[in-house]
Parts: sequence; structure tokens; C-alpha cells
Amino acid sequence: MRKYYEDKNYNAAFERCIDVMAKLMVKYGPAVLKQLEAERNLISFDAENFLAPVNSGMPGRMKAYQHQYGIMKSGLVA
Repeated sequence: MRKYYEDKNYNAAFERCIDVMAKLMVKYGPAVLKQLEAERNLISFDAENFLAPVNSGMPGRMKAYQHQYGIMKSGLVA
């Protein structure tokens, strides 16, 4: 047994905890990964159109904000 803590009881408890966690990962890991993959495949969206519809004025407005911020950052406008 490796030494993780000064107290030997803590070391034994830590080893048991790690052993149980490893066994759970081996036992349930593939099923959990399969379920997460299935859920991820159900959720599909276009990242560019996720926050605002394409027909809204949001992209143009954001470009204008970006332009104004660049002007303010450069110090041209007080």
C-alpha cells in the first residue's frame, strides 16, 4: 500500500475509495458514455444561429458595437 497520508487508517480508506471508484467506472463507464453520446446526438444546433434568428438585425448591430468599441479603445473618441 502506498503512503498518501500520515495516518495509516486514512491511507487504507483512500485505497478502498479509489478501488470502489475504479470498479464503478469499469462497470458503468461504457453504458454512461453510450448514453451521453446518444444525448449529444439529439442536441444539434447551428452555433451561429443559436442566440438570434438569421433575419434579425443582431449581426449588423454587433458589428457596429465592435466598431465603436475599437474606436473607443484606440482613444479617438473621449
